[in-house]
Amino acid sequence: MIRQTKAKIFLLIIIAVVITTNLSFAQPLKTPHQNPETVSFKYSPLSLLLFLGNVLDLAAQSKFMEAKDLLKLIEKVNLPEELRFIINRYIKLGEELFTLLEESENLLKKAEAYLTNYQTKEALRALNETQSHLNQAKILIRNIQGATNDLSNRVGALAAVIGTPLREAHDQLIILIDKINYLWEKLYQPLLSLIQRHEEIADVILTPTELILNVSPLTSFVGEPLTLNGKLTARERPLSRRSITIKLGDEKHTLNTNLDGSFSTVLTLPYLYQPTITMFAQYQPEDNDLGVYESSQSKTITINLLYYTTTIKVQVPKQIYPARPFTVKGSISSSNSKVERTLELLWNETKISTMNTKDTFDITLTAPINTAKGVQNLTLKLLPFRRYAGAVQKVTTSLIQAPLKIDITISEFILIPQSLELTGRLSSPNFRPPANSFLEFTIGTFSAKTRTGLDGKFKATLDIPFNIHAFGPQKLQIKVRPLEPWFSQAIDTRNIFFINLLSLGLFILAVSPMGLLVSKKIRFKISESKKSSAPPTTTIPAIEEETLDETLAETLEEIVSPLYPKTRIIKIYQQTLKILETEEQIFIAPHLTLREILNRVLSKIPQTQSSFGELTFLTELALYSNKEITEEMANYAENLEGQIFEAVKLSNNPSSQRSNNL
Repeated sequence: MIRQTKAKIFLLIIIAVVITTNLSFAQPLKTPHQNPETVSFKYSPLSLLLFLGNVLDLAAQSKFMEAKDLLKLIEKVNLPEELRFIINRYIKLGEELFTLLEESENLLKKAEAYLTNYQTKEALRALNETQSHLNQAKILIRNIQGATNDLSNRVGALAAVIGTPLREAHDQLIILIDKINYLWEKLYQPLLSLIQRHEEIADVILTPTELILNVSPLTSFVGEPLTLNGKLTARERPLSRRSITIKLGDEKHTLNTNLDGSFSTVLTLPYLYQPTITMFAQYQPEDNDLGVYESSQSKTITINLLYYTTTIKVQVPKQIYPARPFTVKGSISSSNSKVERTLELLWNETKISTMNTKDTFDITLTAPINTAKGVQNLTLKLLPFRRYAGAVQKVTTSLIQAPLKIDITISEFILIPQSLELTGRLSSPNFRPPANSFLEFTIGTFSAKTRTGLDGKFKATLDIPFNIHAFGPQKLQIKVRPLEPWFSQAIDTRNIFFINLLSLGLFILAVSPMGLLVSKKIRFKISESKKSSAPPTTTIPAIEEETLDETLAETLEEIVSPLYPKTRIIKIYQQTLKILETEEQIFIAPHLTLREILNRVLSKIPQTQSSFGELTFLTELALYSNKEITEEMANYAENLEGQIFEAVKLSNNPSSQRSNNL
């Protein structure tokens, strides 16, 4: 008994969790008065069933077009794979059902109108088609009910406790399907009534009528007059004072027959620029003629239309720029003499310009304000004029912003504290240099701002105050915000090496006792490397972490010399760091000391302890010591770089190392 009680409690907890989950994911849904294009929801079992309920509710109100539009939106919802198949089936069934019900309504209206006019043949065709539609609709309703039960079972609605939101949503779907069944009944009952009415009318014997139509000419220019004549008879007896309808293309014209049943008129051909147009005459019994005479229609006559064709050619730039005028050029040609025509220009389907032209045109335009960058559609529409047909030409162009090039003069090494002089020029390949553009220069927390002159040149001073930690490689960021909208904003960076002489002196005092000991070891290593090309295996002893950041001991003139041994060692070290960053994805921030960099590298590639440790020490000697750096030491640094590169290759390809060991 206790076990049963526990099982019931556990089951109730699970049901409560399911209900809470469904409620938490339910989103606001569409009401029948909302625009379907603005409706969207995030999937949850409850929201899905409620959404389908809205669709069926619209259909039950005979709002079939809105129901189909709403049903299509569910295709965009991210549904679980196990539901996608059944939802696709639901969409297909719903669209077919709504189409059949809508067409059935329209056919019943037509059949009733035919019967009112004693057009029994036309009425019978409409009634037969309606009956076929309703029979198919009945099958689809049953299939939708089955799909609803299947869907509800998959999302757990049928297993939910009665009265919960998920179960109520399923029950509401069943109620709405019953309403659609009721709608089907409301269509089927009038169908039966009209079929019975047709049988009654079909027994009435009507007098057949004959309608003859003659047209001249059968080939003519658009806009020209057309002569018509004909006669309406019933068993060879004329029917006078009867209304005749002439249908010319989409136009309808009404006239009455004379005493002898004849009729005649002159109509003007419409300005339709197409090869042919059809016309026929129709007699429909009215008033006292209802139930006495049959309706009749003449043979359909085809008129060949003549007109002058027109072509239009257009040229636009491949690229245009915001707020910059551009030219649209083109020409118009026709199969006859030149006449003045009206030309409309549409920008992304919106009319922006109208002009009159004969043969050539040259239009200066500017992209509308707030136009998004990217492909733009331009449509040139030449309106038809009398015998001259119109023409349409669509072209595309790209709205872009011109890139800016930043030319700046700056030293790669500076002593601090110092005012950094920044001079340069902005340029663009297609335009004059941008004037009055805003520039901002930033190094860490230090910044300076300026503007370009009329020639695009700029000059600024960035004050770098003394900071014991401001030394080593730094990044100068340059931001450009042009005043002219046709230029794009630009961001660039430059690398600058800060030289802090005070930090350098303090560091040399701290490490000079240790440098003498290690330099002897380095000299021994260099002599050994000359004798053998094998990589050295001896590791240097651990060096205490320097308390100050990197500085340079040599003057700026010495450091920048590419042949100077100190410069070679520093560049070899920088190249090695680039290899480690690229191959081993070791991020090396600019503020790290050489010892911090060494520890970070050894934690990732411990096999480089000897080679990278010695290269680090040589770099420290080059940067911080006033000891003479020789060519032999620089050559040895290159040897260490090769060893580090080999270690990196082996770490990335362990199988190669195993094969070498074998």
